[in-house]
Amino acid sequence: MSRSEWIPARLAECVATINSGVSVNSDDRPRGPGEVGVLKTSAISAGSFKAYENKVVAKRDLSRVAEPVLGGSILLSRLNTPQLVGESCYIEADDPSLFLPDRLWQIRVDSSRVDARWLSYALREPRVASEIKGLATGTSGSMKNIARSSFLGISVSVPPIREQRRIAEILGALGDQISSTEQITAKMSASRIGLTERLITQEFPNATLGSVLLGTPSNGIYKPAHLIGRGALLIGQTAINSDRRVVSALARRAVVTSTEAQRFSLIPGDILVSRVFATLEGVGQPALIEHLDEPAVYESNMMRLRCDDSKADPFFVFQSLLTSAARAHIVSQANLSNQASISQSVLTGFPLWLPSMDQQLRVGQAIRSVEAGIGAERARLEKLQAVKSGLLADLLTGRVRVPSEVAS
Repeated sequence: MSRSEWIPARLAECVATINSGVSVNSDDRPRGPGEVGVLKTSAISAGSFKAYENKVVAKRDLSRVAEPVLGGSILLSRLNTPQLVGESCYIEADDPSLFLPDRLWQIRVDSSRVDARWLSYALREPRVASEIKGLATGTSGSMKNIARSSFLGISVSVPPIREQRRIAEILGALGDQISSTEQITAKMSASRIGLTERLITQEFPNATLGSVLLGTPSNGIYKPAHLIGRGALLIGQTAINSDRRVVSALARRAVVTSTEAQRFSLIPGDILVSRVFATLEGVGQPALIEHLDEPAVYESNMMRLRCDDSKADPFFVFQSLLTSAARAHIVSQANLSNQASISQSVLTGFPLWLPSMDQQLRVGQAIRSVEAGIGAERARLEKLQAVKSGLLADLLTGRVRVPSEVAS
């Protein structure tokens, strides 16, 4: 099938209007029923619109809001960090009580030439998305801005309108599958949290964390910048994934002596707890070491817990430290100054329920079973996202064409 029907055009020929909102005072909470909200820049995320990412507009500024969210339009982040500037998404429906800030553009298309949903995908095609980000300028290293004239000067290849709509339908259907899988994963994750709370805290505490450890919690090792970047694995916050598991591939490296390697060593079953963190939410968070690709040490802002295997299963203890009771205990005793911190005694004094070893293992097996299901859904989600990414590039460049009988 020939690509000759595709016409090169500047975005200025495709776009009817570009409007932005205004900066208004707001309260740090989402709008409630009957209230007016202003979008945060985080409302645009990976091509999706997150309407809940908003702040309620202060009453004194209600008369100043401008540019309500309109269905059939495209939102684009014109002012953001270098990583997020140029992010865009399609808006399905009007929301008359939700308004744009000055950092977001609302783009309306010339519907005689382009389909809005198709253009929303075209703006995320790798070449175009890279060009948009490349236009962002600014002296600040943290914030970049896109000029309207530069944006409108970008060139795109425009297929016939029927083919545009069919491309949008195909990508939209795949996007619906991705959204559905994301929702399933989120529900399963919430279910896992509830299951953990029920299984781990089903009885009153009968032990303290300190009573099931070998020795006391041990602080990690500090290494200056000139010793970072080579040597042994150095486990810190960067090596912890969203499931609070340590991933060797994410760790930094540091030069250590043989004495340090032995003193600050880690083995599977060890639990690391953040003893110092910039925020209260981050302090006292546990991370489990299930596997290490090679010998490793851990950073000074962490404490190492090593369980007595004759008394406690490390996975059970790790899950205990993830419960709301553990968070309440840690938060109530954290020291707040320039950073949030906890002492070793905060951890050793944590009261927990410790059933028989057989029951600990059964509880762990039940939790791991749910985690396996979540992992399968995440793997499916990654595959769908990879397929969509490939199709996005193929369909929007014409490398793969939609058959004319389908497009019509």
